[in-house]
Amino acid sequence: MLLSFQDKPAVISIQDLIVRDIANQEKGMFLISNAPPEMYEVHAASRDDRNTWMKVIQQSVKLCPDRADFPFIETESEASLRKLKGKSSREDGPSPWGNPRSLFRTESLDSLHGDKLIQEAIREGTVLHN
Repeated sequence: MLLSFQDKPAVISIQDLIVRDIANQEKGMFLISNAPPEMYEVHAASRDDRNTWMKVIQQSVKLCPDRADFPFIETESEASLRKLKGKSSREDGPSPWGNPRSLFRTESLDSLHGDKLIQEAIREGTVLHN
């Protein structure tokens, strides 16, 4: 089988791949890919080889599970986003002001009230951040 990629991806997804024979060429076939949209012209050593390859590829396409059947498998972009979120939360680290109570200089009853307000504000900010 002869393949010439001519600046096309060397790996072809078999999901929704279309296989067609080339009219007036008994050894040639087209592979039409959907993702990314590309068309490949492939030539086999003989007509029988081409027919065998076409049959095997078409059977593989039929047996290929749909992406929707595997909802828990991450795509590349989902994995990148998850890594960035993890990196961001690690870099943020603990609160830079430590104990909010240390922001107040007095130990009066007002400082207890302020402590509660700051704790609620931090909690709300954390929820909004995530």
